[in-house]
Amino acid sequence: MFDTQKDVKWEMAYKFKRNEIREKGKEGNTMEKSKSSKKLVIALVVIVVAIIVVGIAIFKGGAGSSAPADPKAAADQVVSENSSLESNEYKAALEYSKYFDTLSDEETDKLLEDSADAIYDAPEQVKKLCKKYDLKYSTKSEELTSWTEVEKALKDKSFTEVFSEDLLAALKTSADKYGGGYSLDEGNLYLEIEETKDNGTALITLDITPEGVFPWQESIFEVAKGDEAGKTIFTYKAGNDEPFSCIIDGWEGTAFGKAGGYYVSIVVSNQSTSETEDAAVMTQEDMESYLDRIDFTKFM
Repeated sequence: MFDTQKDVKWEMAYKFKRNEIREKGKEGNTMEKSKSSKKLVIALVVIVVAIIVVGIAIFKGGAGSSAPADPKAAADQVVSENSSLESNEYKAALEYSKYFDTLSDEETDKLLEDSADAIYDAPEQVKKLCKKYDLKYSTKSEELTSWTEVEKALKDKSFTEVFSEDLLAALKTSADKYGGGYSLDEGNLYLEIEETKDNGTALITLDITPEGVFPWQESIFEVAKGDEAGKTIFTYKAGNDEPFSCIIDGWEGTAFGKAGGYYVSIVVSNQSTSETEDAAVMTQEDMESYLDRIDFTKFM
């Protein structure tokens, strides 16, 4: 995990420079002739039946799917389904994220050095964006160094019933071992959960931002035009049919949506425990299983 606030934020915002994940493809007398003919007829019948069965399966699968197969079409549909992507909170966070892409390595290092004691990595940029989008920003943060502190933060915000029992247990274990995240004075809550899996570990982060407040975490949902290929893009319907826009790229999945009076950003990253093996590729089913463990109807 991470030791400091800056390590956490910068790690989540900039370490995930992902490579494209591509699939690798790795004989007679008359009686004998009669038998061969019969075998050929039977084989043809089997092939025709197989084609029909596969065709029916494909037709049924396509009819029951709400997401287009084409990544670009899927991206357009996902964006159209989630009005949260038009919110000032999201626009400010996206503009803030893109700001860092304009910096050189030297400028980034200097920025981090100058803002070592600040709440945000680029405080002046945050102030500009908050003025532009009419948002509040935090001036104080409290590090949550143990489960006791995390539990208090959850109770203060009435989030005690948000997580499933197993996810809450993972949060308790990782909070006592590494620290659980940060609570900001304008109501933001940033949580980290490390969960052990059979084939490695998963790092789960949640940035929970009240309406009218600038988000704290820089890793956000984004589908760049022309960059949809090789990614899994879909809409997850949370409780009360709340749409969460999701994108999976390799071993990392990101989801963003609105629940109650909060904007919630979730990032799940598979981590390999082996130095010689890559982290496991994430599937839509994997990402949905994590989201299923959060009760978004409990965000009031």
